[in-house]
Amino acid sequence: MRSRRSLSTYWRTAILLLVILFTTTINLFAQQPTILTLNQPINISLSCLEPNDHPKYIYEIALDRGEYMEILCQQMGADIKMTISSPEGKKIAVVDSYSGAYGPECWRGISSSSGRYIVQIEVLSTRGADSKYSLTIPVKQNPTPNDSKRAQAQELYSRAWHFKNGTQRDMDEAYYLYDQAAVLYREAGDFLGEAQTTASSAALGCPTLTKRLKTDLQRSSIDLHRRLRERNGEAIALHSLGEIYAEDNRCSLAISCYREALKAYRELGDSQGEIIALNSLALVYCQVSQYQDALSYLKQALGVCKKACDNSKEALVMRHIGEVYEEMGQESQAAEYFRQAKALVR
Repeated sequence: MRSRRSLSTYWRTAILLLVILFTTTINLFAQQPTILTLNQPINISLSCLEPNDHPKYIYEIALDRGEYMEILCQQMGADIKMTISSPEGKKIAVVDSYSGAYGPECWRGISSSSGRYIVQIEVLSTRGADSKYSLTIPVKQNPTPNDSKRAQAQELYSRAWHFKNGTQRDMDEAYYLYDQAAVLYREAGDFLGEAQTTASSAALGCPTLTKRLKTDLQRSSIDLHRRLRERNGEAIALHSLGEIYAEDNRCSLAISCYREALKAYRELGDSQGEIIALNSLALVYCQVSQYQDALSYLKQALGVCKKACDNSKEALVMRHIGEVYEEMGQESQAAEYFRQAKALVR
């Protein structure tokens, strides 16, 4: 009996080890990186992701020591974070700009050693079932003086990125680094780098940034993104400039900015950006007591929410509609929208 039990235990252990080995082999195979080659874009289509679902994709690029490289990821409804690691496994940079789920994320650098560099793309969220991103290596070459400036600017930008959500002193340091990076990008003729750095500077909440300076930075960001025909960055800068004007009660200027941002978001097919712009327009019209116009924009936003099946935003918009009806003294209408909003978030 004892020997049979021992034999049975042996086979169970052997089978368990085989299962573990098989599973490990599958996982290793699944994690094999995709090889990136020059000017060969990789396009990844994504379905709607759950809030806690952040799939990761691993890519590899071979570089010789001292080579300049640009990695460009175009976001088309997929908000991504890009992490670059050296052949030794050291994390070089994390790229996740203000751009959200649309527009480019770009990294520029000069390799410090020869070998295979790892690029990890983590999908943070998606905007609809037809979300996608495209990854390309548009440049890999011996660095020119301007390439060296781009790489130096990227390093400064990456350092600033780590400071941007810290203390007031940290944010002052981030602004200083962004300012230096923007100058280098400008000297190198890299309009995308300058545009993204300028927009990142304007988004900081440090005391160094007066309203006038923020306004100037946002206007500069708008001009740079228009030169690039990069509509997402332009829309974000327009909306941010509108917020500055709304805060100063310069409502006609705020409305103009929000309308232009709304047009850009609609061209991009960015439903979340569209909802935000419509809601902002409604808030400004409430500031000037034009409640019917406010309701018109909120009801447009409600339609976009329903189409996007976004219950949380739909509930928020309904509450805002209820608040406008309250301001108008129409209590029964207000109560009905409050009731519907509450029912959506149960």
